[in-house]
Amino acid sequence: MVVRRTAADYMEAHTDDFVGFLEEPLGDYVSKIRDTAEWGGQLELTALANAYGVEIRVVQDGRTEVIAPFAAEEEDGKGSKTLWLAYYRHGYGLGEHYNSLRRKDEATATA
Repeated sequence: MVVRRTAADYMEAHTDDFVGFLEEPLGDYVSKIRDTAEWGGQLELTALANAYGVEIRVVQDGRTEVIAPFAAEEEDGKGSKTLWLAYYRHGYGLGEHYNSLRRKDEATATA
């Protein structure tokens, strides 16, 4: 819910970046994102990349899509953090969804 709220709040605060991509009023759309289990996609990932200042890479069908913050800010000479997601159109009978990806060495270290 925290991440959904963050995406909705960012979209409300930056309406010009999102309203042109919607077929309904922005207020109705962000209410669904904030308050329901409505499926999120490209717009929400763009909002989150900007809200958190991270680059999001989505692996799908053998390609990788990069969603970068609009104003990529560097911190202490280092680039922003990169989050990796896999997009499954109809994987494992779950319908469309995203899974987070981690390097094997990171996954092993946290296990």
